Amino acid sequence: MNTDTQTIESKMGKIVFRKAKEKDVSTISSLTEYETLLPRSVDEVREILPYYFVAECVETGQIVGCISAFIHQSMLDESKYEAEIVSLRVLDEFKGNGIGSALLQLELEALKRRTDLKHIFAFTTEKVFTGSFSKAGFVEAKPQLFGAKVIQACAKCPKNVYKDGKHHCDEIAVLYPFL
Repeated sequence: MNTDTQTIESKMGKIVFRKAKEKDVSTISSLTEYETLLPRSVDEVREILPYYFVAECVETGQIVGCISAFIHQSMLDESKYEAEIVSLRVLDEFKGNGIGSALLQLELEALKRRTDLKHIFAFTTEKVFTGSFSKAGFVEAKPQLFGAKVIQACAKCPKNVYKDGKHHCDEIAVLYPFL
């Protein structure tokens, strides 16, 4: 995929991938209310809307998947930024059609056009890493590399729980080695 809009055929019908629009904000916010994602409010979606891509079923007009990136200023080099892949979600009934992989590739291609990025990374579960991120070239990394992320987002994540003497977050840090 080398453009900001792409169409594929799936067993669920024709899917078009495109940049998200203002009219998609509440749907995207609803999609992020999922057990493995950090929920994004309408305002949070709107804040990073220029980085959102959606997958839309042509036959129904339903948004069936989304992805975005949150841009953090690098803590080590103030002239550089780090892009965190966020909100990768495909509706369960549309999984297995390559939609998640296509969304991830579209986001990566958009981010790689930037010249000010030091890292592209994500926090994800082992299952999603194996299913999408590793196939796209991501590798596991130490979470300490991404201090800004840990400080800003992990603090409000419902998975960030310390109970019975141990931390219960099941997410791993992954890094896209594009430099």
